[in-house]
Amino acid sequence: MEYARAFVIVSDDRYFPGLQAALGSIHAYYGQEIRVFVVGHGLTAPQVESLKNHPLGSAITLLRTQDFASRPSGCWEAKQLCLSELVASVRTVCLMDADLILLSRVDDIFELAEQGKIISSRDGEGMQFGPEYQVYSPALVGRRQDYINSGFLTFDLRRHWDLVALWSFTARFAGYSPGKGWPFAFPGHGDQGVFNALLALQQKSDFLHALPESTWCNSAGWKEGRKVRVTHQEGNRLSVIHEPGGEKQRVLHSSGPKWWTDEGRTFFASAGDVLRCFDAMRKITEPTMGSNKNLGINSPEERSKPALSVCVAIKNRSKVSVGLESRELFPNCIRSLLSASAGGLKIELVVVDFQSDDWPLEEWFSNLVGDVAHQLITLREPFSRGRGLNVAASAARSDRLLFLDADMLVDSSVLERAYEVVNSGRVWLPICECVKSDGTFDSWGFLGNVACDREVWNAAGQIPEFYSWGGEDNLFADRLQSIKPGIREVSLGFRHQWHPESLRHAYYIRPAQSDFFRIDQQASSPVQQLLRLSAHHPEWQGEIQFFTTGRMGRPGGMFGSFQASPEQLTLHWDSGHSDTFRWDSTVQRYVHDLLDFWLEPFTSLESVDIERLLNRQVEALSLEETPKSFKHLTIPLPDLLSRRDLLPRILVFSSVGDRGIAVNSWLGISSARQDRPFDTAIVYYGNYPTGDWAQGLRARSCYFGRHRGGKIQNLSWLIKQHPTLLEDYDYVFVLDDDLRITPDTIGRVVRTAREFDLPICSPSHDWRGRISWLHMGARGSGRRAAEPPAGVELTNFVEVTCPLFETDALREYLNHFLWCGSELTGWGDDWLMTAACFQKSRPFGVLHNITICNPKDRPGPNPQLREIDQLHAVEERLTAWKRVKQRLGGRLPVTEEVRTWLPRPRLRCVNLPRATERRKQITCEWIDGLGFPIKFFPAFDRRELEKGRSFFQYEDSAAINKIGRPLTAGEIACASSHALVMREEMEFTGPEGVIILEDDVTPRWGAVDLFERLKTAAAALPGVEAIACHEALDSWERGESCGEAVRALSPPWGTHITWYSHAGLCRAYESLIKFDQPADWIWREFCSRGAYALLDPPIAQHQGDSTYVGNDFRGMVRPYRE
Repeated sequence: MEYARAFVIVSDDRYFPGLQAALGSIHAYYGQEIRVFVVGHGLTAPQVESLKNHPLGSAITLLRTQDFASRPSGCWEAKQLCLSELVASVRTVCLMDADLILLSRVDDIFELAEQGKIISSRDGEGMQFGPEYQVYSPALVGRRQDYINSGFLTFDLRRHWDLVALWSFTARFAGYSPGKGWPFAFPGHGDQGVFNALLALQQKSDFLHALPESTWCNSAGWKEGRKVRVTHQEGNRLSVIHEPGGEKQRVLHSSGPKWWTDEGRTFFASAGDVLRCFDAMRKITEPTMGSNKNLGINSPEERSKPALSVCVAIKNRSKVSVGLESRELFPNCIRSLLSASAGGLKIELVVVDFQSDDWPLEEWFSNLVGDVAHQLITLREPFSRGRGLNVAASAARSDRLLFLDADMLVDSSVLERAYEVVNSGRVWLPICECVKSDGTFDSWGFLGNVACDREVWNAAGQIPEFYSWGGEDNLFADRLQSIKPGIREVSLGFRHQWHPESLRHAYYIRPAQSDFFRIDQQASSPVQQLLRLSAHHPEWQGEIQFFTTGRMGRPGGMFGSFQASPEQLTLHWDSGHSDTFRWDSTVQRYVHDLLDFWLEPFTSLESVDIERLLNRQVEALSLEETPKSFKHLTIPLPDLLSRRDLLPRILVFSSVGDRGIAVNSWLGISSARQDRPFDTAIVYYGNYPTGDWAQGLRARSCYFGRHRGGKIQNLSWLIKQHPTLLEDYDYVFVLDDDLRITPDTIGRVVRTAREFDLPICSPSHDWRGRISWLHMGARGSGRRAAEPPAGVELTNFVEVTCPLFETDALREYLNHFLWCGSELTGWGDDWLMTAACFQKSRPFGVLHNITICNPKDRPGPNPQLREIDQLHAVEERLTAWKRVKQRLGGRLPVTEEVRTWLPRPRLRCVNLPRATERRKQITCEWIDGLGFPIKFFPAFDRRELEKGRSFFQYEDSAAINKIGRPLTAGEIACASSHALVMREEMEFTGPEGVIILEDDVTPRWGAVDLFERLKTAAAALPGVEAIACHEALDSWERGESCGEAVRALSPPWGTHITWYSHAGLCRAYESLIKFDQPADWIWREFCSRGAYALLDPPIAQHQGDSTYVGNDFRGMVRPYRE
């Protein structure tokens, strides 16, 4: 049915008292003559039930946001999306916020809207769009227009369908949203700011009808004597005037604190009859909708309860030593909670402490938390994270629980999203951003934090109380999702602080995942525990556990293998050392040969089991059948490429002054290499060569000298002192002394440079620091927020802040520096690099998978003062560069014009190491024949599944629920291979994308044009995230064509050779690691978004005579669920 006019109100459970009053006001002035759409976003069941009894009766239609085609994160997004859901049902809408009430009929407003006008009240004095609005359109920047309030907004949806569509689209990419709106981050304050920008973008100012602010919304607030006065009441209708002025008040807005809260009622007490108006409209609903007590809202008891209880279990996370620094992980977590909840959700912090002694909580916790509701509970027992969280949840005063790790950082979007999801009857499983030690992005964290209600927590059996690290998160999440629907999503306001890996396993009394192994053992896992022994070491105590695989482990994340004989037990640790024990029958224990270190059984019963350990008479394990359920990760995921393989020979150089303390982040504690994978060279240019700082630098560096000059001048001087220095190294990293960078990050920079064959490169620069050149700014933030924070950008120029040189490139650069540029002290150093070393065949690179922050200020007094300015003034440095350019003349191409371009997509071929013939065929046809730089990726072998080993968690029930059947072993192996190579490529894939092929594809005619065709197709088919390049051997449905490719409406089978955009690669990986569908089933979801296409004609064909999946379904139709 289509309605000519309708009111629309968006509300969540917190605004329900306001919704009651808004509905009451509509009934007061319209009765049941007009349709009212209530858009419910997380309303509770009693609240929804009460709407059925409202006096408006059948005039109310309830829309649930979980039923929207695109599910919104919050009420602002819901407001932007709801009109597109209604465009087929109603012509003209009056969209009201739930904190407004009518004080008159608004037929005149509907009539204006039916004439094409867009009506709302002014909000302030208008606005001018700044440079941040260029993401909408460059033409928007600098434009001025009236700024209107979207809290009371009326217009014709059909006439302004373009505005409806754009407002709906931008809801997914708004900068205010929890996901920060990547890749657009459309700016504007909430839905209102975005709406005003779209009005300007669509040039609809001629349609705009702005109402007086004071009598239509009063968004300026109740100040300077403003108030309203009721002059007459007839039934439920009120006649109200605005004072001063005496104009008729048409709509009343609870601007500022909300009128139904304690704070709001105090605030509005001096605003005349404001509270009388709101209360009168709300009372209309109470006889039929029920009292506040029945609805469970707004009672004094409820108002005193926190909206959300944040539960934390902790053992020593308050001061974590990292080199010469200490990091306040848990205090930082609390500070972020206080900031996130300020003026927003009322939270309670419940902390269970296992006698932390790094910085006892009794000394600082209460003072830091301040007025925020909190409980501190101390347990004097061995640390168990699950035990601590369960104790916290039992003590929590709210029934909405957020289980939070002590090293997390949150913003307000995290608390609001947790509250919203739990209120909607679901479980929230957020994906957090894990950062490196320098604060830049590292990876995504999928487990550890969850929000649910108390009933679900109890129904799931609470959190498993393990006394070993790992596994309880997996089990608890699985149990929760078996009871209530779960939402697993990226939450960009959620960050995990870096800490040393060893801290993860510290303070547990059992080896990592040993309790998880016990549970898995009950499920007949092939990996079984042989024996556990109590270990007593001078520095630690706990269990050592021995397994049928010949592996063993102890607390602290230490693992290794073992050898046993009747007289001796030897433990070979993965870290490289071994411990040997002899059996002492007099004390019935193993005694270490050298240390005060012994192992003994826990009980006499376990003494008997030592015979099994010594004789290794392990029961035969039946591994003939492929296990169908893999309950946990038995193989650690491999390191990313930038952290894998041995490093070449590296020298890290810096010219250091008296304020260059940032070098501590990479210099280490001595000149020895055991604490860093590179050598170091320091030239000190400060004023106190005999001071502690300079002498400490000397002691900690492999090469040290004192010379006063610019960075490159000092590097050149050092090499003069050591003429053969560069012969010992493959790469030289030249760092400013105010840059913080870890040894791990330095290794990643070098490996990335080697991966892309870059003679000179630099990490990208964080937008929070100094950005001198736009192309050096990091993707994914600042002015490059729409780009993926990954990959490499090729260029002819990199800034001199922190360039990495191949040694040959550095020699060439220094030769030119000595020839014509030795007077340079900063200005021009970088352009001389371009003049000396740039070749189009081997360009430079900006690394967007690695970001450093170039600080705007220096530490110490006078932070704006740069030491280089004391060495040579800016004018002197600029004059020197001008002289050098004249000296160069036309002999070198010094153009000072920055050029950037994308590399070609990387090509990765998935190939089993034992499939040597296929590797030879790929090499012959694709690498030698076409010249494609393909890198092979070792496929996951299904034989590992037959041994019960898997990188990823798989359960039959998930697959059956998704596709109606379990996955075959071949499908699991195939999906594992693709997920692993995708994970590896995510850090190296930029806007150019990546191509992943299987080793059984052969090129067809025209394959040589693959890169150009993909580039053309991706540009011509907006929104496409994956393009299949192989011939489809089964049916599929064709959509839009661009000449090079066809958008698919329904896909064929196969992942044989596919190009992925960065977004497509990330989405494909997130889909695959659920392991509830084969690798090529994800194309269905891609097709539903219009994100999958096929090259037409294709450039490759598939030979599937011996593939994993092909063997599983040889001679039969591959089944799937419709």
